Amino acid sequence: MKRCFSLLIILTFLTFPVDVTSVKRQGTGSGVQFSINAVSERDRVIFYLELKNDSASEVELLFPTSQEYEIIVTDSKGQEVYRFSDGKAFAQALKKVRLKPGEKKRWSESWNYMVEDKMAESGKATAQAILKARIVNNKENLKLQDRKRFAIPFNTDDKHPSNCD
Repeated sequence: MKRCFSLLIILTFLTFPVDVTSVKRQGTGSGVQFSINAVSERDRVIFYLELKNDSASEVELLFPTSQEYEIIVTDSKGQEVYRFSDGKAFAQALKKVRLKPGEKKRWSESWNYMVEDKMAESGKATAQAILKARIVNNKENLKLQDRKRFAIPFNTDDKHPSNCD
């Protein structure tokens, strides 16, 4: 009974939208910052990405394709359960993006918690965003990326607490 009550409390927490906590944020030393936030909802998680020029001068980013970022989600076991670019095609063309001092570029994407035609297992997950720019101000990019933890809410494919012994 005690086990069922504990499981019920945990699952109740996972059922409600959860704001995330930051794990890591990286920059290139050039004043460019890249971040991700993830907001869990009952039927999807929304990823908010932001690229910001914190420097006093304009920055130029060069992307080798039309893909500007990658989002990878791993479950609590470290297994990849979602990759933004899976099943997508990107133009193989150089793309330049310029940001004035203080300027931001924002994107948003969502994932419906589906993994191979079924709902992902509820629990903690980590979203990693990677900026795909290869050159920032004529220098090789030091891999701008950020990670956030979020919760995949309880779903009907998981064991329900009422099924406890």
